[in-house]
Amino acid sequence: MTTHPGRHAGQDHDHDEDLGLDLVEEVSTSRRRRRPAPMKRLALVAIAVAVLVIGAVATVVTLMPRDVVAEVASADDAVSTSVDYEGGTAQVSVSSELNAGALEVAGLPAPQGGTAYRAWVVDASTGSHSPLEAIEPETTDGSVGFTGATDIISVDITLEPISEDSDVPTSEPILSVELPRG
Repeated sequence: MTTHPGRHAGQDHDHDEDLGLDLVEEVSTSRRRRRPAPMKRLALVAIAVAVLVIGAVATVVTLMPRDVVAEVASADDAVSTSVDYEGGTAQVSVSSELNAGALEVAGLPAPQGGTAYRAWVVDASTGSHSPLEAIEPETTDGSVGFTGATDIISVDITLEPISEDSDVPTSEPILSVELPRG
């Protein structure tokens, strides 16, 4: 009788092959997969909901427009200067802490038909104009905020055709207000 390594003489060949497999099969079928405890599941759901809520709130806050005019008006370090124009006033306020400013116009003469007042910030290093929000057509009062005040030297106001939405002034400024520095 020939014996193979690891086998004893007289052992049945078929029995050898099944020796460990029965045990493996029994262990694999008798063990059930454990489910997480109910408290653990509840904690995971609560964490997931919290992450979603925080993400949603952060998105909404990020997308909400800032009220720069109100922020500058209530800033402790805000400084202002104003210029009179044909019975009206243009006031520019700046907050260094916020690096922002606001233009408020009041009592300006009514714009000529088909035109509206338009405010522009003037870049301190290049002298180029960047448009701010248009002041409502046919309005002589209004306000508009801007950011990046440290890079701005003045705010210009022009009369622009309502039908055009230009990136540069189409006329000379009717008034210019230098930014106050505190």
